[in-house]
Amino acid sequence: MTFSDTFRGAIIWTHDSGHISDNVALPELIGPDVGDEYFDFRLIKDTEDQHWRYGGGFDPALKSHPTQQWFSAEEFVEWWPHGPSKNPHSAVPFVAGGLQQYGTDAIELTGNIQLGWATGDHFSPHFEKAWRFVIGAYSGQDMRLKYYKYEGTQTHTVYAGFFLDI
Repeated sequence: MTFSDTFRGAIIWTHDSGHISDNVALPELIGPDVGDEYFDFRLIKDTEDQHWRYGGGFDPALKSHPTQQWFSAEEFVEWWPHGPSKNPHSAVPFVAGGLQQYGTDAIELTGNIQLGWATGDHFSPHFEKAWRFVIGAYSGQDMRLKYYKYEGTQTHTVYAGFFLDI
């Protein structure tokens, strides 16, 4: 949804499917499908000079199995010191950070920060194929585990990655 040239929103439906079988750390989760249905309500605001982007979202669970109370919200900020790349063959630097709050029995905090270079105009409302190279740090719930929200596992890591839009 476009509210203005610098303010957009989205409603995203997600089915998060998780099926657990043999050799799992929590055998009591073998029976349920550990799946969720939820909507993500997201708002994104760009500054007029195209150097800053910030936003956030709230994604309540509509259905979960096993049934649970689930809360999830996120906020982020990006800084593009030279503005977006207008040429799909050249990269510009950026810094991004995010904070997420989610949990079942208690609210857990997760934070991340990225430094990187990216092609494409990410301020444009139109999709452009682009690539990003990032170096980042992550601290919070271990999203690599399908059942992380039942166990509250934590991870703290530094990473590097190359992302390509297809």
